[in-house]
Amino acid sequence: MNKSVARGIALALLSATSFHAAADAHLIRVGFNPGPYKEQFEKGVAPYLLSKGYKIEYKDFSDGIQVNDAVARGDIEANIMQHPVYLKAINERLGIDNVGIVQVPTPPMGLYGGKLTTLGTPAAAPSCRYQTSRQMNIARYWCWRALLGEN
Repeated sequence: MNKSVARGIALALLSATSFHAAADAHLIRVGFNPGPYKEQFEKGVAPYLLSKGYKIEYKDFSDGIQVNDAVARGDIEANIMQHPVYLKAINERLGIDNVGIVQVPTPPMGLYGGKLTTLGTPAAAPSCRYQTSRQMNIARYWCWRALLGEN
């Protein structure tokens, strides 16, 4: 993670946590969905926060609904990896008003695993229904192309 991005995220977190009254004013509780963001945060942002005297408590969640609900309830101060479109949908669905502070780089999504030559090849699916929906849209697109004989 580039240093300016890491510092920007750290400064955004510092400003966000000033709005929450935690028992320990120097404790930042951060939630993560499965994915690369926790490791990026630990390597890129956490060292800066620790050097400024902050303590970091990590909380892992199995999906984006839980982590967003935890932010809204004040159980954590922030989460990392929040796509703006998803944030808007979750706010509407849960009736909450979480706000994005800084946009973090998002890795591209796709299907990986080499070339498949036959229909019916098994594929892993994410447990989150929103991610499963994305996967099914991609699979549907490529299955139709395969059935039509397109490359």
